Amino acid sequence: MRKRMNCKKSLIIGIAIALFPTTASAEATGAWVKVDASGNAIGQAIVCTQSVCGDPTSLYNKMTLQAEERYVLQAPASADGNVAGVGAGQGAKSVKVDLETKVWTVVNESKITEPIITILPNGEKQFSNKVIGIATTTQRFDQNNAPWIVANGVVETTSTYTPLISEAIQQQEEAILASKKELRKAEKKLKKKGKK
Repeated sequence: MRKRMNCKKSLIIGIAIALFPTTASAEATGAWVKVDASGNAIGQAIVCTQSVCGDPTSLYNKMTLQAEERYVLQAPASADGNVAGVGAGQGAKSVKVDLETKVWTVVNESKITEPIITILPNGEKQFSNKVIGIATTTQRFDQNNAPWIVANGVVETTSTYTPLISEAIQQQEEAILASKKELRKAEKKLKKKGKK
């Protein structure tokens, strides 16, 4: 009888512990990024908490930060508990935070290509891609509007396209301009001869 009571008590205590987490395990997690004194990301996004990354006196901060460096919260965990973020070396061209407003600016670049078919001397076709431009997308958001947390939550998005002129195209354009100049010279000579 006592054994059954002890088992029931253990089971109830186990369920109570599972249902009522301790303060440490209940602390909210999020994506934190190590930045320099100017707010430029110098580390990748990591899963961390306020008491570990947000406290400048924490042992973790003392062990992982140099002078003028700090961790800044980029985005809290989503409603389903997923943590996502972007830092240095994680695909973006640049990641920066305004240290006063805590607004993040993430710049991504992608190459725009077009297919090229080259006919080889033996008649075979060789397929390749040529970069014809660079697409740049800049997103600005605060920790409550990260694009991977809130749908359409980005504060501001801008996109630009920069075409690239290949050397071959540039040489062709220069040759066309030179031909037009020669043609104008020839036309002027013909007009002079016609007047005589």
